[in-house]
Amino acid sequence: MNVGPGHYAERVAIRLGKNGVRRDVRVYLTGPLCLESGERLLGEPALPGPQGRHLLGFLAAGHARPLSRDELAAELWPGGLPAAWEGSLKSLISKIRAALSRAGLPGAELIRGAFGAYQFRLPPGGWVDVDAAALAVHLAEAALAAGDPGLAAREALVARLITARPFLPGVEGAWADGWRRRLHEQRIRAVETMASADLQRGQLATAIQGAELVLGLDELRVSSWRILMRAHAAADNTGTALRCYERCCRALDEQLGAIPSPSTRAAHRELITS
Repeated sequence: MNVGPGHYAERVAIRLGKNGVRRDVRVYLTGPLCLESGERLLGEPALPGPQGRHLLGFLAAGHARPLSRDELAAELWPGGLPAAWEGSLKSLISKIRAALSRAGLPGAELIRGAFGAYQFRLPPGGWVDVDAAALAVHLAEAALAAGDPGLAAREALVARLITARPFLPGVEGAWADGWRRRLHEQRIRAVETMASADLQRGQLATAIQGAELVLGLDELRVSSWRILMRAHAAADNTGTALRCYERCCRALDEQLGAIPSPSTRAAHRELITS
């Protein structure tokens, strides 16, 4: 399949149910949770409270596989299961399906249950923002490696915009924290790829801004120190580039008791011999 720039972010028409209506389905788990299908929108206020939001987010994020009732219950009631948890879970699923249906979405088709498990069945062509972010980072890094900084920057921008939003604010626990760590790392990779692409295209001011943003998120990201040094050097700011190397050395020494890698020291040698 030919995947062009922003392909995964396009609205893809799909058939839902038996009514012949064609529409796309987009699920947003960053920022306010919502599902969108054409002009139809299900927002957080329509869901059955914080637990309903939590459960729908959990199902949508894990849409690739069925999730057992035990797994869902452990996520919703981490401190211990209530006596009638099976009935409570079934009732919550029913309320979520009803909320989807009221918004014009096929609730019974999107959330299916069988053999003691439930699964969010994303229709063909459907889209979840956290999936799109992961794909965008992969495509951006691949484009950069292939020598196409323009495409790399466009793909990185998609991931950068998605990962700038918080994942299901207010939902706590190991599962949500794991997603936040994953999205944080994807944001770092996206911003760094964009900065590297800008450096290759001679857009030095934005390359410097991007590298500084990455280092604000992770001061030990030595690859971004190299981008920052080279961008300042290309802008005829050799003194600033050398001071960036000193900042890198100080951060590594203070936090890890380490010295810069051979590739970073080589970048430093380039500065002092040029």
